[in-house]
Amino acid sequence: MAQHLKSALSALNSADNKALCEHIQFGVLLKQEQAQHRIEKNQAKLMTWKHWLDEHVHLSEAHVQKIKSISELFGLYQKFKTLGGLSFSQVYQLRGEIDAILNAPDCKWADFWKQP
Repeated sequence: MAQHLKSALSALNSADNKALCEHIQFGVLLKQEQAQHRIEKNQAKLMTWKHWLDEHVHLSEAHVQKIKSISELFGLYQKFKTLGGLSFSQVYQLRGEIDAILNAPDCKWADFWKQP
């Protein structure tokens, strides 16, 4: 899986770290890898997740957490993956406000953003 993450990270870097879609997809992969790492760690006493990230992906645990949080918040909203004008940093800074709007009572915006 480390090689798969490295390929995805390469695609993310090619997008100048701005493509929201790439961040969301990379976040999904990170979440899957972390779950697999927990299983393997419990079975064989492997290195910590932080150490694994440093060694295999060369990203800090804090940055990985940011990517995963955006992926978890907006992964179900297909239209977010098509936004080209907003950078990952902008969306991360506004994540609370965006999440509040999408989860407001009687919100029809959420349905719109979930459409492909």
